[in-house]
Amino acid sequence: MTMTRRLLLIIALLLPGRASGPSDPFEDIPHGQEYPREPEEVDRWVSARNVTAMRSHAWYLFDQLTHQSHGGLPRWLTWYQWGDDLERREPARDLVLFKPFALTSEDRDSPHLKDTTTLYNRSAYQTIINRCLGSPEKLALYAKCPGRNIPSFKEDAVAIKVKFIDVNPSGCTEVPVWDFRKTPGATKFVEWPRKVKVGDSASCEVPLSRFYRAKFDGTVHILVGFHVATREIENWVWATFWWHDAPTQGPFAEGRPRHMAEPWNQFLMNVSYSMDEPPETDGSPHIAYNPYLEGTLFDGTKSNCMSCHRRAALLVKTVKTKEVVALEPDHRILLSYGDIRTESPGRTVVRGSESAVTSYFNQPFEEMLKLSFLWSLAADHKGERVLPKPAKESDCSCGK
Repeated sequence: MTMTRRLLLIIALLLPGRASGPSDPFEDIPHGQEYPREPEEVDRWVSARNVTAMRSHAWYLFDQLTHQSHGGLPRWLTWYQWGDDLERREPARDLVLFKPFALTSEDRDSPHLKDTTTLYNRSAYQTIINRCLGSPEKLALYAKCPGRNIPSFKEDAVAIKVKFIDVNPSGCTEVPVWDFRKTPGATKFVEWPRKVKVGDSASCEVPLSRFYRAKFDGTVHILVGFHVATREIENWVWATFWWHDAPTQGPFAEGRPRHMAEPWNQFLMNVSYSMDEPPETDGSPHIAYNPYLEGTLFDGTKSNCMSCHRRAALLVKTVKTKEVVALEPDHRILLSYGDIRTESPGRTVVRGSESAVTSYFNQPFEEMLKLSFLWSLAADHKGERVLPKPAKESDCSCGK
């Protein structure tokens, strides 16, 4: 165990996953032998194609994230979220806004939540703040630095992305269920061939108790998708979870801890510890996606979390003799268009380590501004910024 890991373990024993002070709601995944894992150990799992170990660790992360915090919330709901002004954003201070939804008249909206929301633990959030990753000007500065990479996150950084859909609590709502098949031509998950009626009335098939629920925008929402990314390895560990009405069946249910209760035991799971391993039955690179997040994208059911997020980058281009970084990502970068000037560009989702770093839009990938696998860092930015010339090397580390 490295000295850094020993220090983390000592701190964890003294302050087990919780920030000091009763007014601070944040609660992290406890640090110890199970988390964060040594990169060398994770690499051994991948090399040996030890899917059991990879899945076991992913279930552990999900179990800890959904564990009830001291404030009564799942731990992940005490985490930090992207705000309009990220540099001054604070964790939730009013726990009432984050409490689990129950069907009573006292419930309030949770304005911090959206249909799709990204959250960060304190380690990830502090890197975003301390390295000025919420600043378009600083992103432009990093695009001028050697390697065109933003600063790295620490080994205990975690980012999650959740997906909610709205339901009618007083009746039945048809909720699409992913059975690994699409209706031909379908572009939305509401067009999937099988649906179940969700609600608490007698005519419904699935009760609301089988979902985690939240109320926002004046509407009841149920959680159906959950991405997790931990910086335990350089390319992050990726695990994705999705709701299913038959959560004990099939290979994506394997390894779930028996002690997990509703609604968290209603999710299936897949992992991506590698862009390639373990390969698919046809020998192609590993597939891992969330049907409620990527399943509606073109070819999204053939994607890989790690390969997709390796492509998290911003285009650097020349406009009227000035070099600029485009702050709004062009998500065509996820597709293997190759040279976009060709008459018949390909339309295959990028998958595999080799494809993940190939050139797109006539610009070598190494010349783009890489966002450390986090597409969310491009959120809420618009337009372009001219690339400055760093006055000194220390400018590339932000150093406010």
